[in-house]
Amino acid sequence: MKDKLKLNILLLFCIILTACSSTSNSDTSPPSVNLASASGDIVLGIAQVDWSQDSSENMKVDDIFKFAEKQEQNNLQAGVEESLGLTPANKKFKSYSAEVEKINVSFYKNKKLYVKRRANFNPEIDDQIRTYNYPKATGDYVMIVNIKYDLGKVKYVGRVHIFN
Repeated sequence: MKDKLKLNILLLFCIILTACSSTSNSDTSPPSVNLASASGDIVLGIAQVDWSQDSSENMKVDDIFKFAEKQEQNNLQAGVEESLGLTPANKKFKSYSAEVEKINVSFYKNKKLYVKRRANFNPEIDDQIRTYNYPKATGDYVMIVNIKYDLGKVKYVGRVHIFN
């Protein structure tokens, strides 16, 4: 009876150990992105993924401007400085196992590049704020955020209306 009890305890311990080891925080899938704005968070759609860790995640939207039209419109104030955050964001600006290497924020008006900015970014400084400015001219824009991670590249798209 004691041997059977010991075997059951050992088996239960192995099951628990296996379950614990399979639930690590090393998710290597592309992260979603949100904008921290004065009017609340704005979630951007993922329009393109070129991910080296898992090629099943790779995808590309054929027409980025048609994709943007399907996004919820976000009303944003002209010229305001905003910060870019990853979901889930943390002080090291990492997402799971992916580290950010480069960020570009572009605004297109009437399908033409209006302004392209590289967000202030320095991976050496853990708690640096990553910022960019909205265009000063009012109107409707497609906002494209390109982020290069150590595991690949992702293009995020949103539809914004800039007002004074």
